[in-house]
Amino acid sequence: MNEVCRIPPTKRRLKGKYIRIANSCYSRTKYLVFVTGKYVGICKKKEDKCKVKDLAPHVFKELPPVRPDKIIDANKHHINIIINEAIGFIKKTASRYNPPYAIAFSGGIDSTVTLYLVAEALSTDKIIAVYSDTGLEFPETKLFVERMAEKLGVHLEVVGSDKKFLELINERRELPSRDNRWCTGLLKVRPLYEFYKKNNIRLVFEGIRMYESSSRGRLPRITTSRYMPGIRRALPIISWARLEAQLVALNFGPDINPLYSKGFTRIGCIICPAMNMHGLHISYTYE
Repeated sequence: MNEVCRIPPTKRRLKGKYIRIANSCYSRTKYLVFVTGKYVGICKKKEDKCKVKDLAPHVFKELPPVRPDKIIDANKHHINIIINEAIGFIKKTASRYNPPYAIAFSGGIDSTVTLYLVAEALSTDKIIAVYSDTGLEFPETKLFVERMAEKLGVHLEVVGSDKKFLELINERRELPSRDNRWCTGLLKVRPLYEFYKKNNIRLVFEGIRMYESSSRGRLPRITTSRYMPGIRRALPIISWARLEAQLVALNFGPDINPLYSKGFTRIGCIICPAMNMHGLHISYTYE
């Protein structure tokens, strides 16, 4: 829905009725947003008419654009509190283990913020950013990961599976789905775990947040996984809201994955079934 059309105000009931929309409002979308008097509604196109599906008082107004530096200034006190708390947690947790320490770096905003925090808290010669290349990554993400590691002076390791995605599909005779993302374990988690074991890494920092899913909401701040026995997973930003991660990313610098500017809300594989429909549409159509 990318068109907003205006129609003359009327006293008649519109919900469930057909209205006529100017030709200039039509686009390839199935639904249109329209404004009439003090109301805003959504209608579904049908030939030269549009059936009103819903109508509500038009009480919203467009806010003026705000510069990122103004947002940072307005929230500086809170940003400093959560950054200092996370850095304190990272230092305290790392003191219990021998280096090197790893950061699972996917290139998304949460893992980017975590990389910033760990690089700020610990000596960069003691940490390794580990990027798991599934073979289905966006080129922009791979370039961004390399650029960020170089910028922060953190050693980057790129790991991957010996088997390709299509090989695994042929073996398993099934495609991954939203409820059965077996590809994550085989193409992402297993290569990470093999790298950790090979390099005697016992502590890994991850950019997981509790508000991303109900299962993540139950995780303690220091946890383990049955898929990675012997590895401690430390989650510095587990209690952060998405907006807090975005604010901290802006505070550290303007570098975030360029895919967010294309409309993506999560960064993963090009055909990840965990994407919402909007993300999948962008994935298959963007240039």
